[in-house]
Amino acid sequence: MQALHFRRLVIIVALPVFCLAVARTAAEAVDQPVTINQMANDIDRDVVADGSTLSTMGGDIHLGRAEGEVTLRTMGGDIRVESAQGPLQAQTMGGDVRIGSVARDVEIRTQGGEVSIHAASGAVRADTAGGDMDIALAEAQAPRAVSLRALGGDIVLHVPADFAGTIDATISYDRHFDGVPRLIEPFGLPRTETPGWIAGFGSERKIIHVTGTVGHGSDHITLSTVNGNIRIVKA
Repeated sequence: MQALHFRRLVIIVALPVFCLAVARTAAEAVDQPVTINQMANDIDRDVVADGSTLSTMGGDIHLGRAEGEVTLRTMGGDIRVESAQGPLQAQTMGGDVRIGSVARDVEIRTQGGEVSIHAASGAVRADTAGGDMDIALAEAQAPRAVSLRALGGDIVLHVPADFAGTIDATISYDRHFDGVPRLIEPFGLPRTETPGWIAGFGSERKIIHVTGTVGHGSDHITLSTVNGNIRIVKA
């Protein structure tokens, strides 16, 4: 009998090099900080890494998730962030700033828009020259400072049910304000109101001031508005 010999056939499939390069670039894009500067267009990103800066002269900025410290700037548009690890800086000269959640510190400045944060776990500093604020504080792991200032707008601050901290809230209003502004808070803190008009602010004003400590006072809340209302809401 004649012996039969079998040979193995080995097939090697080589993937194109450019496919591997594209996959590697896509993976690295999420991990590397980006710097985007545009003149007029909107910026829309799903996610950016720590150290990123997004800037546009005349458009909106939308960001799905910020993985670390991120800076956002626009001269004439709105800023919207769904979630941020933080720290987060957002600045616009003529639009609204709306943030879903932020785990660490956040700083917001707008010259002509509203500011809202659905859940802030860290320190908050927000200034607006022409809009309302609606800020909700989430539970915090460490003491934090919260400073909200508005010129010509209302401030609504939501605090956790077990909130403990110092509160310093001030409303300054002039004769152009229709009626008497309201400063509403659920803790029954000491309140003072000037009986008459005070000169020295460019125009005569009256001041409503509430200050005091709730619980052991770990957080520090400062609220200030001109010709607007202040309301503190406990969850």
